[in-house]
Amino acid sequence: TITYSYAISQSEIDADAPVLNDVIVASHEDPNTSDDPKEKDDTTTDINYNPDVEVEKVAVASSTNAIAGELSAEGDTIDYTVTVTNNGNTTLTGVVVTDAMFSSNQIGDTLTILDSDNNPVAYSLLDGVLTFTGEMKVGDVYTITYSYAISQSEIDADAPVLNDVIVASHEDPNTSDDPKEKDD
Repeated sequence: TITYSYAISQSEIDADAPVLNDVIVASHEDPNTSDDPKEKDDTTTDINYNPDVEVEKVAVASSTNAIAGELSAEGDTIDYTVTVTNNGNTTLTGVVVTDAMFSSNQIGDTLTILDSDNNPVAYSLLDGVLTFTGEMKVGDVYTITYSYAISQSEIDADAPVLNDVIVASHEDPNTSDDPKEKDD
């Protein structure tokens, strides 16, 4: 009897495939092991593949008005913090954050994205869709911040500013039915 442990690697989890292990017993006296099923065995062990990306958004009104949090003048801002977390056991690629505010000229150059060590995260931005250009490793947390300046037409409309954010990745694309992947 031979007993041993095998440590699963992150790349094996990311591959979403079972681990196959073949064992063959051979000796100098009996070299024809491929013909005898008693001298060969294999096992297949499934790996739990669980991609899980989560998004949370917080909005804080910043006003020139004496009443804190009341937006009443053109140029007052809503400061958004969007947190994207890889809560799964799988490295994520093609992580996409969709937010209508990203395509607005009312956020100017206030958009920043930092990882949990406060390092900038590489991304591309096109038509309100922000895509992280690298891998998002297990446990990674990215924080997106930006400020949205209220326009006079929004004040005149006397309606709340709505802002939905949705996150998805190649490995975890099902966002429409998962409340952890949408916030407003």
